[in-house]
Amino acid sequence: AILRPPVVYGPNCKGNYPRLSRLAQTLRVFPEVINARSMIYIENLVEFIRLVIHHELSGLYFPQNEEYVNVTELVMAIAKMHGRDIRTVSGLGTAIKMGMVVSSSMRKVFGSLCYDMDMPGGPEWTVNGRRLDYQVVPFRESILLTERPIKESRT
Repeated sequence: AILRPPVVYGPNCKGNYPRLSRLAQTLRVFPEVINARSMIYIENLVEFIRLVIHHELSGLYFPQNEEYVNVTELVMAIAKMHGRDIRTVSGLGTAIKMGMVVSSSMRKVFGSLCYDMDMPGGPEWTVNGRRLDYQVVPFRESILLTERPIKESRT
């Protein structure tokens, strides 16, 4: 089996998620952006892998959370977990679009990048006509678990 997960996040993760978390904990305002990102929480990915092994599956799979993530909503959820209030600012669409043209970092943060939910391994994934649910942690809970100090997170 070949797995092509999108952004994987969880406690002490690397990559873009910690950058967004730092922004959510320091900024007072954040642009209101309309985008969609595929992401998967580490425990959901582990359950997906367990199911692939258990059912001895082969093929190409694209596991992801049940819902797409909007970066503005993600930053707001992270801020809330830290007891912070961030205001969203609309009307920055043109500036963000211009920034995305010249900056790969801006494209990573504000662009849309998602797998179709119907791709093999997506949330509606079925094997022999039976849906194999690997969504063991819902999105809001996954943010809470990711943002808590490691000593407090689930084992």
